[in-house]
Amino acid sequence: MKRRDFFKITTPLAASPFLLNGVPLKAFDTSHLLQNVNCDGIEDRVIVLIELNGGNDGFNTLVQMDQYDVYANLRPNLRIPENAVIPLDTTLAVPDQVGLHPAMTNFKSLYDEGKVNIVRAVSYDTPTLSHFKGMHIWAMGGDGTPENSSYQTGWMGRYLESVYPDIENIPQNLLPDPLGIQVGFGVPSTGFLTATDYPISVNMSGQNPSNYYTLVSEVGGAPPTNIPMSDYGQELAYLAEIERSTNRYSVRITDVFDQGANTVEYPQNNLANQLKTVARLLSGGSETKVFMVRFGGFDTHHAQVASGDATVGAHADLLRQLSDSVKAFMDDLTGLGLDDKVLAVTVSEFGRRAYQNGSLGTDHGSLAPMFVFGTGVEPGMVGTNPDLGNLDSNGLVANPQHDYRQVLTTILQDWLGSADEVVEDTFWGDFLSQKLPIINENHLVEPSCYISDLTPTGMITTFDNDNNIEEENNAGVKLFPNPAKDFFYIEMTADKMSLGTLYLFNSLGQAVKTLELDIEPGRNKIPINIRNIAAGIYTVQMVADGAPLFTKQQIIMSEF
Repeated sequence: MKRRDFFKITTPLAASPFLLNGVPLKAFDTSHLLQNVNCDGIEDRVIVLIELNGGNDGFNTLVQMDQYDVYANLRPNLRIPENAVIPLDTTLAVPDQVGLHPAMTNFKSLYDEGKVNIVRAVSYDTPTLSHFKGMHIWAMGGDGTPENSSYQTGWMGRYLESVYPDIENIPQNLLPDPLGIQVGFGVPSTGFLTATDYPISVNMSGQNPSNYYTLVSEVGGAPPTNIPMSDYGQELAYLAEIERSTNRYSVRITDVFDQGANTVEYPQNNLANQLKTVARLLSGGSETKVFMVRFGGFDTHHAQVASGDATVGAHADLLRQLSDSVKAFMDDLTGLGLDDKVLAVTVSEFGRRAYQNGSLGTDHGSLAPMFVFGTGVEPGMVGTNPDLGNLDSNGLVANPQHDYRQVLTTILQDWLGSADEVVEDTFWGDFLSQKLPIINENHLVEPSCYISDLTPTGMITTFDNDNNIEEENNAGVKLFPNPAKDFFYIEMTADKMSLGTLYLFNSLGQAVKTLELDIEPGRNKIPINIRNIAAGIYTVQMVADGAPLFTKQQIIMSEF
């Protein structure tokens, strides 16, 4: 794996999902607390990604009233009756008029409250019709072109790593929470993963949902003690380190969850439970930056609607749950006083074809709308209704108006305040010049408040394998290159001459290398030979005069 690839992503710290509030939860790590004293409140902002897994049918979600006759001809058995749709916004020009699916009454309420922005006709270059590839592409921040379809890192990981570039001393008093949490997933989203991550799933059904520490501590048993010197061994060692690191978050997540609360009754469905968990964690003081929830069932090839009544059926049930759950979540955030802090956005691997199939369903398509929710949105719609009369040879609506990366780039900069270089690290393309009017002027981040790399220095509180606090001064200490092969260097400043002992610990806490080193007054640059050390993630600790001088993480690679 190349050095650039490694440092473009964040390291996931949980090998398995666990139940919290009745739904699986997985934590992902990054490194630094966001700090910007000149722009109050921006550092506290959060995004929640709502994945509509399976490919949501945008044409029955938003019925294009200006082209209703064309729509009805394409979908004689699936069309929502004209008198059943919910008129969304009569202030729009006639060619832009749309109606909501009748199951989405709560979306209409949120829209009328000024908490919804809808971006129409969203896709990407050379869309794929594969579920796996489509979800991989959006999670990786790519598109369907050969040069952009096989990224090895996820856009969420690249964003987090760009803002918080060092991977060390996690968690700490300056950063007690994981910066990325996904809820409701059996496996990690590729948007958070790296080429060195090998996740597994664990069924935690029936456990106590409020005690995350208990859940984590009861999973898996003792880590393996005999790890083979092989690629498999490297993967196994990494998993052991992931599991060990997850334990370090367990007490904090449990405390945050227990201290949190909800102010509204949520509907009884899986998405609502996930959003309820997110709201409770935030109310309890979680500083996590990116939450991701998943809502499946949108692959509606068959029985999308009930025979004889297109207003009910599988898709209607899904849209009702989505609408009701998001409304409860937004109301809860308002009740908790957190509505200025959170923005939510829907994502889906693709849309559906404009015409129905022979099974009362729709097949994989390309473009679809994206919904952005929150007090901070610019209420209304972006773009125009796509031309249902302009289908390509595959039956797909031609010429999408917006790339999904425009939406996410806008959110990263105009909502989270990411500097240009952060956005460019996240999405490898020119999307900054294509931002969309999604965030309202009262919440739009000014360029003077844009955030790049802010690294905390000074005394840092870290946690050992038993969740005991350790305080060490890592300021001014640098390990490079990181990852390394054959050698890495320790660069540090010392106040006096001393004899130091360096320990290199593997993921099991075993010292695989011990060196006695002379530490000179002033600046030191110390080479460390690692030619006989297996690839993996290691902890480097320097001790002098009976006290630890620093503890930092070093990645050793077999190749670049």
